[in-house]
Amino acid sequence: MGTAAVGDDLLDKLLDQYKAKVVGFDIVFAEKDESSGLRVLEAIGQNELKDNAQFQSALKSVAPKLEFDRLFAEKMQGRPVVLGYYFSDEERTSGNLPAPVLERGVFQGRNVNVRHYTGFGANLPDLQQAAATAGHFNPEPDVDGVLRRVPMLAEYDGAYYEPLSLAIVRIMLGSPKIKLGFTDAPWSSKTYPGLEWLDVGALRIPVDIDVNALVPYRGAKGSFRYVSASDVLQDKVDAAVLKDAPHAKEAAAYLHYITLPDAQAIWASKGLAKK
Repeated sequence: MGTAAVGDDLLDKLLDQYKAKVVGFDIVFAEKDESSGLRVLEAIGQNELKDNAQFQSALKSVAPKLEFDRLFAEKMQGRPVVLGYYFSDEERTSGNLPAPVLERGVFQGRNVNVRHYTGFGANLPDLQQAAATAGHFNPEPDVDGVLRRVPMLAEYDGAYYEPLSLAIVRIMLGSPKIKLGFTDAPWSSKTYPGLEWLDVGALRIPVDIDVNALVPYRGAKGSFRYVSASDVLQDKVDAAVLKDAPHAKEAAAYLHYITLPDAQAIWASKGLAKK
């Protein structure tokens, strides 16, 4: 099965059976899922078996069940699903970006240092349109390779986009708008524009001069229990694992398809200061 087909099954398991509040994918659905073999069957139906009424009838019946991308999009429609994508410094784009969280010109007159990108790799248009939103997963590791901070905003073509972690949190909170928190201190200047925090509903996220937030680590490796997506698909995971978790009301299923060290796992819904 292809990526979209697997994602389709996971959504039903996580949202319906395990009652996850949000499902976030840190994988880019950049290419069509052709793993069903439908295109091969259609080619046969247009050539070798074009005059075979029984084959044509069967193909017409099964084709809708083999359009994995369409089925995946339908499963996402109206549900709390957040897709992932990435920005790059190459002048090349693919897929569709979500709507920006802040429009161009919002920092006019202020020297706010938001990371600028010239390209991106995003999801297929139909999938992006069906999802609740999407967030980028561009890390900003320190010189020693450890990820201690996450950029809360990224700039592309003058508009501003949120990371995957923040997109998941906002969906959990009912999609509140991001409000910028500027200090009114007299020493705010062109070299230090005074952006101190982002308000997201009841959460206040402190940011540094580069609009990064420190990762609020809960603890060492293994502090969060990791559950295999394969085990979820095969019904090997007790529903109580999520239901009875210490922070079940805030929990979101975050499907980790990209291999990262546990020390770099981000869970932005924990440890953020409340207003």
